[in-house]
Amino acid sequence: MKKIIMLTLVLILASCSFEIEKPLPEADLTVATANLLISNTELAQAIPDILDLNADIVVLNETGSILEGYKASFTEKGYLFTEFTTVGSPTFYITFLYKENLGISEISYDSFAVDYPIYNMIFPVCRVKINDKVISIVGVHFLPPSIFTKEKDRRDPMEFFLQNIEDGKFTSDFAAAKKDDYVIFTGDFNMFPFDYKISMVKKKGLKDSHINGEHPVNHTWNNFARIDYIFYSHQLNNSYSGTFNIQGSDHRGVIAGFVID
Repeated sequence: MKKIIMLTLVLILASCSFEIEKPLPEADLTVATANLLISNTELAQAIPDILDLNADIVVLNETGSILEGYKASFTEKGYLFTEFTTVGSPTFYITFLYKENLGISEISYDSFAVDYPIYNMIFPVCRVKINDKVISIVGVHFLPPSIFTKEKDRRDPMEFFLQNIEDGKFTSDFAAAKKDDYVIFTGDFNMFPFDYKISMVKKKGLKDSHINGEHPVNHTWNNFARIDYIFYSHQLNNSYSGTFNIQGSDHRGVIAGFVID
């Protein structure tokens, strides 16, 4: 009975929404992630809302070809952008937006082949230097659990990436990342906070920005659960974190600010 009551309380709390307040606090680096939903018919509102957050780097999931009519608006807001496609569904395409004044010159990706049914999971990476600290931002979109998905197709890509991380830093070069870079690992993980694969991330010295945010169990998917994250090296100072609405999507976005000493 006690366990049922606790689970009920968690589900009630997870259904609560705590919107990030604007203007956002000052930060040296602001990162956001947003799953747009490949079938979103309300991008005319969703895209301007995301751009108005004025994050330095935005990792967009489920972009496919739906951004074609909005690229001019990225440029107008001072963003450069790189689109990453993969073998398999365009649902898993990822687009990076990054402020031109960041001076990012290194951006590339690595990939891992899984069996569902033929799919390369991509790990796009952009590398930025802020106040003498070099940080590599890694975007992801893991497969969701389903009757068609094998657990190894969700676990193995995680292990593939995490083998390059120890104590919050890269231990080897990975795509654009270099050995000893700090890490920001973000996107749609399709994993609940209690998933053992999320524990694997934390054991590598990466912290969950949401714990420093407005509510530790705030949902990011379907008014129910938290599956979108921003993880960061424990050596970095996460000054704030929160979620925001994405019009027309079944996800809420996540945004986090960092003070880089």
